[in-house]
Amino acid sequence: MKDIAIKIKNISKEYSLGEISSGTLARDLTSSWAKFRNKVDPNSIIKLSKKTNYKENEKIWALRNINLNINKGDIIGIIGKNGAGKSTLLKILSRITSPTHGQIKIYGKIASLLEVGTGFHPELTGRENIFLNGAILGMTTNHIEKKINEIIDFSGIKQYIDTPIKRYSTGMKVRLGFSIAAYLDAEILFIDEVLAVGDAEFREKALKKMNDLSTSQRKTIIFVSHNLNAMLNLTKKCIYLKDGKIELEGETKDLIQKYLNQSEYKNKITFPDNETIKFDYIYLTNERGERKTSFFYHEHIHINYKYTIFKRCPSLRIAFTISDAFGNILFNSADFPDGKRSIDKIAPGNYLSTAILPKNYFNEGELYLGVSSDIPFKEICLNFKKVLSFSIFFESVKTADINEKFEGALFPQIEWNTKKNEK
Repeated sequence: MKDIAIKIKNISKEYSLGEISSGTLARDLTSSWAKFRNKVDPNSIIKLSKKTNYKENEKIWALRNINLNINKGDIIGIIGKNGAGKSTLLKILSRITSPTHGQIKIYGKIASLLEVGTGFHPELTGRENIFLNGAILGMTTNHIEKKINEIIDFSGIKQYIDTPIKRYSTGMKVRLGFSIAAYLDAEILFIDEVLAVGDAEFREKALKKMNDLSTSQRKTIIFVSHNLNAMLNLTKKCIYLKDGKIELEGETKDLIQKYLNQSEYKNKITFPDNETIKFDYIYLTNERGERKTSFFYHEHIHINYKYTIFKRCPSLRIAFTISDAFGNILFNSADFPDGKRSIDKIAPGNYLSTAILPKNYFNEGELYLGVSSDIPFKEICLNFKKVLSFSIFFESVKTADINEKFEGALFPQIEWNTKKNEK
């Protein structure tokens, strides 16, 4: 039986709704007196905006009946939409806030990277904050001094290490915070979405380091992120939180697929009327007909058009463009590219067209779909640059030794033929 690192039993967290008042000495004294008498802190009951539909003192459950056993050396991912309870769970585990109900047992020293700048004293230098964080973890000065060069080197901010933290950029704080968490002797790491801040190079470096910590040093890592690629690359087990409850848990690959299948796609684009044609809706599916906006690399992507033609017109053409996040058009396609259709008259009525994008073609990342309709060389009927976005991510889990990112928006599988030249 594996050693337990974290044991969570029936954890729930209740919050009052609204906006917390600004702090004053009088309010601090009121809060302290309430705590002393074991009463509810009146300043934790949040004052509601007049614009909300909530009633005063109404409560919400951020977490409900969470039960988990996490073993030493595990890397567990937590996914879910905003407001699902992911960050609340990490804050409870980090002892930043207390649960309303339930018990938590943690076996080991904890290091947390939940918010940018958390645990830093703004007036102290980066170097001084390393010693401060080490002391909080219970380490001696001699032990921190043995680690400090590794921490500074990994952070990549050596030239600024003796500068006060208040002058650091957000990315610099993230670099230093992660380096401290990774190199000081914490046995359990809690990493929130904070790694989404900063440059891609450091994110890749951080993910590789977390993999190393888990495999070689058996450190336990709880990782929260909206980046499904990072989840696949780093974790083998995953938890899907929904409305404060555990909706699904299991192998990362299978769970992410189920998570994507559960995600509802709603086309919010309103297409204006045109005397010739109107797009009723446009949506994306995989080969199984599941509506999605996130796809595995190995999946075909179906672009589905439903449209209405109001009048008979010659050679009406439907087209689309695929562009990257910077607006660069990668390619375009039309239902008859040469401008000639076998039937040159299109009758009025309702139509459904589907274009199939090939699998094993796009690199991981976000792409944009643009759609249009025209009568070649005569009239542009409709033209929309960005109708919706969709993302591609790799299914295969990269190891720490093959943790690389290929450049470009496309990553097609090209047939290679290599043979030894005997001449």
